[in-house]
Amino acid sequence: MRYITLRFFIKYFLIIVSLLVSTVGIVYWWMHSPIFDKTILNSQTLELVVPTGSSAVEVGRKLHELGASTGPEQFSLASRIAGVHKSLKAGVYSLSPNTSLASILSRISAGDSLHASITLIEGWTFEQVVIEIHKHPNIKKSLSTGDISTLSRNLATEMGVQTKSIEGWIYPDTYFFQYGASDKQLLRRAVMLQKKSLNDAWEKRSADTKLNSPIEALNLASIIEKETQYEPDRKMVSAVFHNRLAMNMRLQSDPTIIYGLGSNFDGNLQKKHLKTDSSYNSYMRFGLPPTPISNPGRLALLAAVNPAKTKALYFVAKGDGTSFFSRNFQQHKRAVNYYQKGIGSPPGQRVRFE
Repeated sequence: MRYITLRFFIKYFLIIVSLLVSTVGIVYWWMHSPIFDKTILNSQTLELVVPTGSSAVEVGRKLHELGASTGPEQFSLASRIAGVHKSLKAGVYSLSPNTSLASILSRISAGDSLHASITLIEGWTFEQVVIEIHKHPNIKKSLSTGDISTLSRNLATEMGVQTKSIEGWIYPDTYFFQYGASDKQLLRRAVMLQKKSLNDAWEKRSADTKLNSPIEALNLASIIEKETQYEPDRKMVSAVFHNRLAMNMRLQSDPTIIYGLGSNFDGNLQKKHLKTDSSYNSYMRFGLPPTPISNPGRLALLAAVNPAKTKALYFVAKGDGTSFFSRNFQQHKRAVNYYQKGIGSPPGQRVRFE
């Protein structure tokens, strides 16, 4: 019996060793086979754009679309065998003719790109955008930031936007650029893309929108962007503001107050701020503020012109990233007490789409 057990042990041990040797052999063959050194590009010099977070399959698909003789699955397998499938770096890569698969894997995993990148976040103000751009070591600083308001007005005129401020006209996205590109060049690209995004959203506007122009849509979208980052709530927030505009009610949006306070805001919004009049105080002024208060993304723009069908007039942050919507002030007051102050009972069923 002991002899049989030993035979089985030796048999399975040899099988495992054989599999390990075979695996190592296959990997060695892959790494040293002509497949890695094979030229997969035979045309002119091409640019491969690898966005942030791209998988090996996505990179392989882009290569195939550029005419490379490799597909998503082959590139993904090669990257795994080479051990770089989790190390692919975002960037723009210039690929010359006769480039091999090994060379491409090496360059992308090392981040050896011709271009740098910067990400501008939805809801940032123009001032925040400029600060972020000027922090980047590979961007040439040609703009003076001593007076942000003056700079904003000057750029608005220079770049042909339809407001007195550049605020709102910067498209939030990840931008790839050549080393040494200037801040103004980057902003010009961002403005061009925002113009296109705004026009596209306006063409998709709902018949229910109360907005009269793309400029008003940009303005409202900038408020929506600051009010919520939770996608399912965007159209509801838009609807609340649409309903208020239709009823000639003040918007009463805290972010407009904060924007108007500028550098005087210390992170703590107080009742005295709500009573301090300014052109951005939507607790005291009717209608939209004179300019956008942030740079909204595509989804906020679409929400601005496609409000939900609801009679809600109020909303309050619940503390988990979502909002509670109410049709009347009594329910809203209960919601504020419950979600903001931690007192009272739940305000009832949340108002939803109708």
